[in-house]
Amino acid sequence: MNSVLRTPTSVLALVLALAVPSMMPGQSTKDRLLEIQRDVALLQGALMDSDRGTGQKIAALEALMKQNLDAITKLNQALAVIESAVNRQGDQVVGPVVNTAAKVDAMSAQFGGLRDAVEESNSMITRLQREVEDIKTTLTTLPPPGSYGAPAGETGGSLGEDFFSQAQADFNRGNYDLAKAQFDDFLRLSAGSGRAPEAQYYLGAIAYNQGNFEEAANQFDRVLERYPVGLISADALFKKAMSLQKLDRTQEATNEFQAVIERFPNSSVAPNAQGMLDEIASGGGKPSPVRR
Repeated sequence: MNSVLRTPTSVLALVLALAVPSMMPGQSTKDRLLEIQRDVALLQGALMDSDRGTGQKIAALEALMKQNLDAITKLNQALAVIESAVNRQGDQVVGPVVNTAAKVDAMSAQFGGLRDAVEESNSMITRLQREVEDIKTTLTTLPPPGSYGAPAGETGGSLGEDFFSQAQADFNRGNYDLAKAQFDDFLRLSAGSGRAPEAQYYLGAIAYNQGNFEEAANQFDRVLERYPVGLISADALFKKAMSLQKLDRTQEATNEFQAVIERFPNSSVAPNAQGMLDEIASGGGKPSPVRR
């Protein structure tokens, strides 16, 4: 650019020089005109050269600007391609993430419902287990039916029968202390009665239901000692084993359960004894709490 600016200046100086006519001594007018024509031709050539140089530089600048514009255009196109690719990638990533979040929420809801169902099932199982344990307790603590006793004529009199009936009624109502006193009176007044084994058995059942398992084991043992051949013996032996198991005297209880099976294999409590042996062998064997 500096050379372009300098060229017109030199041309201008030449023009000024030509504008001031000066003739050398002895020079003719014709020679001077010829000299001026040469100078004008030189000036025109210089101007043409200057125009060509300027045009070339302008063309070079235009080419450079065109290259820059082309580069900017290509850069914008590349940026558009990148932006489009980023948008596509975003759609591909965001969509699955949203879907995954929705699935996670749905699974969380399902797990919540499943957890509630499991808790409800566990609660139901617990209730059923309690009911089963209560039934087992009832079966193992209630005295046998009156068929174990003898006919009423062998009770030792109406007074003894009255004591027995009243004691039995109090037992069924849960009045254990009153029932115990009345069964004791019955045994004192009617020791030789055919219902004496049953009264003795009731005393063991009362102690068991009151949680006095040591006393229960002793009372059931008295049934076995005093009435070894009675029909009630199998039940008394089983209840004695249950009392020992309640006291965590597992080995003694195991021996008694085994004795039930060996001595009374056809009794109604023999399967119960085998069930308790199976529980003890499996590591359970803890009898259910008694109902008060």
